Amino acid sequence: RAGVARLIDLLLIQVVRRWIAGGDEGRASWLRALRDPALAKVLAAVHAHPDRAWTVGTLAATGHLSRATLARRFAEE
Repeated sequence: RAGVARLIDLLLIQVVRRWIAGGDEGRASWLRALRDPALAKVLAAVHAHPDRAWTVGTLAATGHLSRATLARRFAEE
């Protein structure tokens, strides 16, 4: 039973990896944003602390970006 659960986990991981790698056809998505290390750090922080009153400034600082760069890259992805 544990083996089946592990196989399902591995299958799901592979499906998500393949989708991220090329199945988005240029559409913006949060999964596509995970390819960008700075945006991935920002998204991880938001998911880890949804209770915080995030601002563009604090998110930019989390990703070590300027506010303008964060906004541009986030909009692109």
